[in-house]
Amino acid sequence: MKLNQLRYFQAVCRTGSIRKATEILHISQPSVSAAIMELEKEFQVQLFQRQSRSLILTEEGRTLLGYADEILGKADEAERIMHMLGSQKKTLRIGIPPMIGSLILPELYKSIPDDMMLAISENGRKELLEQLRAHQIDAAFLPHNTAVSDMIIGTPVFRMETVFCVSENHPFAGRASVRFEEMADEQLVLFRRDFFHAEIIRDHLSLAGIEPKILAETSQLSTIHTMIRSGMASGFLFRDLAESYSGIVPISLNPPLEIQISLVHSPDTVPFREFAKFLRIAKNLHVSGKNRD
Repeated sequence: MKLNQLRYFQAVCRTGSIRKATEILHISQPSVSAAIMELEKEFQVQLFQRQSRSLILTEEGRTLLGYADEILGKADEAERIMHMLGSQKKTLRIGIPPMIGSLILPELYKSIPDDMMLAISENGRKELLEQLRAHQIDAAFLPHNTAVSDMIIGTPVFRMETVFCVSENHPFAGRASVRFEEMADEQLVLFRRDFFHAEIIRDHLSLAGIEPKILAETSQLSTIHTMIRSGMASGFLFRDLAESYSGIVPISLNPPLEIQISLVHSPDTVPFREFAKFLRIAKNLHVSGKNRD
């Protein structure tokens, strides 16, 4: 049984004749007659009784017509809704931590097609996870070194190296690498505690036996950059970002500290067409810094 067979059958039922049905359907009479015969052969029933020039539905025909009306009604509804969805421009709500956003948003906006719209929410990892669970955003770029959450589905997109950043006049400025154990006397500027980057830095300092001297905690990347550049404090940034700033010196950590960045979403959020398209774009982003003053 095929949809076109049911449509031909339905049209014959509504008009009472094959000739009138072909006029509505704009097809040949043999095509309609063949469809009726194929249905009768498939189900081994007679759908019409032929009396002179009229076609009268049999009991079996009335049963099939009831199902045909229901099936074709659903098919028409599905076609209408899918065409409507296909023609709509859906806004993707994307969450992103500020440091990651500073790196990838310029490249991201250059890469998305004209028919895709983004609404960006910049927050720390903890708040972004809460927004995901509350369906306030569709997906988020999140940093992690272990599984993000049992309740979150993630697709790795790239890895970022964290480096220790100092002013050009800092005693460490000529170093190739530095260990956390050497930071006991450093005045530090960090992201707020609800940011994953600050959490992992604090963990490494604690493992090194260091009680950090925190001069400031902030959510503003510009504040961190200004304080490091002025020599007021040292801090931690992703290498690609640190290298894009003038006036600060990035130093590798020993051992190196890399962080995985994944695009994540809730499992009960059904990814729509734009999301799949966006994921492909995110996985092909070229992440690199550009010169800044």
